[in-house]
Amino acid sequence: MAESGDRDRVREATDIVDLIGEVTKVKKSGRSFMAVCPFHEEKTPSMSVDRARGLYHCFGCGEGGDVFSFVQKTQAIGFPEALDFLARRAGITLTQDPDAAKRSGRRNDAVEAIRRAIDIYHDRLKTAPEAGPARAYLRGRGYDGDLIDGHIDQGAEVSRNRGQGTPRRRSQQTGEPWPLRRVPGPSHVPDSRCPW
Repeated sequence: MAESGDRDRVREATDIVDLIGEVTKVKKSGRSFMAVCPFHEEKTPSMSVDRARGLYHCFGCGEGGDVFSFVQKTQAIGFPEALDFLARRAGITLTQDPDAAKRSGRRNDAVEAIRRAIDIYHDRLKTAPEAGPARAYLRGRGYDGDLIDGHIDQGAEVSRNRGQGTPRRRSQQTGEPWPLRRVPGPSHVPDSRCPW
């Protein structure tokens, strides 16, 4: 984990209006800015962004925070990864705790093990004879093979990205990876046939 001085430097170097502007539409409204909230569906801006204080708050869903919490929530990552992302974006080199590398290595190993388990269970679901009842249940709920493959691939991508602290898309402004958005899956796919 970086020192608190590093956190303050990264917070001061990050313009919250520019950061939020990379994800959603932001426009000036008096002394502050208003943005379309990326955390819920809306047509008119309800998120207030205060550049001077470095804070945001959505009056529609209640989400709020600073630059770190915004990155954490939009990318589904922890604070250390958000700090690292913003530091790279601002060109700041962080002072690293020697034990942080060990913890990060253990976490990456755990994420890799989970990714391998996802692959194994996905393969078993698709091909194992004893998984027939599970496939029948999924077909009955409207999930076909392509949809299952998409959810498995998306889940594996999220676990890889979370372990590395690396989002999937790239910012238009800086080219840096940015942001991972949560996309809910369908609750029902009518009349689909499973290829298994």
